[in-house]
Amino acid sequence: MKLNLRKKSKGFTLVEILLVVGFIALASIGIYAVYNKVTTTSKANTENTNLQTIRAGIKQLFGNQQNYTGLTETVVRNARISPQDMHTGGSTLVNAFGGAVTIAPQALGAAPGFRITTNAIPGDVCVKLASGAGASFDQVTIGGTVVKALGTNTQVNPVTVTTQCNADTVTMLFDSY
Repeated sequence: MKLNLRKKSKGFTLVEILLVVGFIALASIGIYAVYNKVTTTSKANTENTNLQTIRAGIKQLFGNQQNYTGLTETVVRNARISPQDMHTGGSTLVNAFGGAVTIAPQALGAAPGFRITTNAIPGDVCVKLASGAGASFDQVTIGGTVVKALGTNTQVNPVTVTTQCNADTVTMLFDSY
């Protein structure tokens, strides 16, 4: 008696290949989403550190002065207060998101102070930056609204912060005595 054995074909079926391609596509989308979030969080942490470094450096540089007359981003850069990653080819400073950073004297009530203005901050980073760096500053303003007022010695107002950070990008002002 003779058995009729069919030769089994080698390789994968079209369905198997499509399943593998689908799984790879889903994994790639997931990895991209996580990578984006991690990158944004890292930039937010960098910006938080940069703001606090600049604040401390300015206070040290002008420690014995009665005011901050003449303070600019050029002075901060030349005094090597600003972190290297904020430097561009010119005299301007940029934040981790590519927005311009300006530094100038600013009267805070009756007291002399200074202001660090940082532009083009993404809305999802704004809340983290306001609560992180905002704790070190005496006044914080987002999009024209004060979220931490002078003399309150408190944290930023979370309700106001979330409302003001609702745009795609915002301008944040950090004031210090």
